[in-house]
Amino acid sequence: MRKTIVLAILSLCLTALTVGVSAVSPEEAETAAEILHDLGLFRGTGTASDGAPVYDLDRVPTRDQAVIMLVRLLGREDEALSGDWELPFTDVTPGSLSSHYIGYAWTNGLTKGVTETTFHGTDPVTRDQYLLFLMRVMRYDMGSMRPAEAADQARTLYVLRDADGDGPFTRGDLAVLTLRALDAYMYWVDGSQEAGGAPVATLRERLGLGRSPGLARPVPLTAVQFESYEDAIGRIRSGGDGIEILEEIPVSGGTLVSYQYRDRIVEPALGLYYEDGTRIGLPLPWKTNRNSDPNAAPEDLRYDAGTGTVTYTVTVEEPLATLPQAMLRRAGTYRYTVDVAARTAFVEELTGVGPADTQESAA
Repeated sequence: MRKTIVLAILSLCLTALTVGVSAVSPEEAETAAEILHDLGLFRGTGTASDGAPVYDLDRVPTRDQAVIMLVRLLGREDEALSGDWELPFTDVTPGSLSSHYIGYAWTNGLTKGVTETTFHGTDPVTRDQYLLFLMRVMRYDMGSMRPAEAADQARTLYVLRDADGDGPFTRGDLAVLTLRALDAYMYWVDGSQEAGGAPVATLRERLGLGRSPGLARPVPLTAVQFESYEDAIGRIRSGGDGIEILEEIPVSGGTLVSYQYRDRIVEPALGLYYEDGTRIGLPLPWKTNRNSDPNAAPEDLRYDAGTGTVTYTVTVEEPLATLPQAMLRRAGTYRYTVDVAARTAFVEELTGVGPADTQESAA
């Protein structure tokens, strides 16, 4: 009887290591897996009787599988498979499929063993550990970043989202995070270019998998107190300091106003001014070269009283130099959707023609 109970407990423990409940929705996980499969990045664990790939999205990914994804995202799979790698790990079978990926990653300083002589490739990989791999591929980690820091950076890039939850990390989660990372901006450009000369901005483009629109990402907004509403709006409307109003829209309890400065190399400004003395500056692209002509003013500016959202587009027409410490932002057209109540703006790239700074300025 005791032996039966022990075996039952062991069975449950093994099941917990191999099957989990994905933090993302099953639909999002399945869609991500299918897209990655079509791109040749997510092969699955087998083939069904009808020939369809089996993804096993509820299973917990292993260290071996994470390293395989790392090498594929680097575009080095052929090099890894053709290499003759010498490894110090006694638990990695020489000549096995996984030994090629581990060999490439270990030789190039991309991964380490659990000990000096063991890799533990069948051990589960955690969400933060996999995010560290993704940040490494995207050039945000140069070898000193820790898993928790990688998770923070992934949230900044909107690869990791609060809505994902904190459930067990599964192959479905791995697929979703990988797909998002493909379209998030890389840390810096390595000089490679697309056809037509536009610098590579994302992993998708770096791997030659097509044009990437960039990942829509949130920009937090801050409300500040200013002088009285009448004084603030009066100063803008009077044209003081060379201010020229471009557009003014009444909103509930205040005014949405877009303005620029005449004869000055200063970016246009956009803000919500409320009668209680609160101002919320709305984001606009901020250019690296402050001596060049200002960016274009926001277009298609709209306020929806029913949803409390502000939408607009901004076009940056010239390619601009990218700061080494900034996320890549290409010149092009961007759409902003502002949830005023949530104090968040979502930025989505509609078109891109070159590099530009990603920092945002607010009115």
